[in-house]
Amino acid sequence: MIKTLSESSFDRIAKSYFNVFSGNNPFEDCFKKEIEKVELLYPVDGYYMTRKQYTALKIALSNLYIDEEVYISEIEKEAIGDIFKQNCDVSKYELKHWSFDLSTSYDEYMQIDVNVENAIYSSQGRWGIIISHEEHAVIGGSIEFLDEFKAKYPEFNSSLNNFQAHWEYNKNNYNSDMEWYNRFIQSLKR
Repeated sequence: MIKTLSESSFDRIAKSYFNVFSGNNPFEDCFKKEIEKVELLYPVDGYYMTRKQYTALKIALSNLYIDEEVYISEIEKEAIGDIFKQNCDVSKYELKHWSFDLSTSYDEYMQIDVNVENAIYSSQGRWGIIISHEEHAVIGGSIEFLDEFKAKYPEFNSSLNNFQAHWEYNKNNYNSDMEWYNRFIQSLKR
């Protein structure tokens, strides 16, 4: 079941978010140092996980008894502190937040109206995923959590090579700025 969260929930979900993440930029180290392992997930499906990724997440959470409730927050803001504040400027996009439980199907998940970079994260503050506008995600949590996720999503092992090939292509064909790339890759090596 999916619930749209209101401002009355923002303090609670912000606490969970900031237990996992130190930032909101999926192109740099955005996880708290307490998160044991951070890895790349590529490709994702726009602003959503693919069906296989979503299924792997649900199975990993269920097998490890980590969370019964999961949060999704749109996070694309310049100031990280503004993610959980009510927007008073009607000319600016209003970030939205949801919760869902493990009974939520992939088709229901895909109906969530996500329009910008977003975070999917533990209500217990133990793991998280940030999905970028460039169709990659960063996933972090305990070693046990990442191992369980990877076991259920074998395509995970080709994420880094596919990501590198994609950005090499972008650099060669579109002259894409790659200044961020090495720093980002190093941030994944915890």
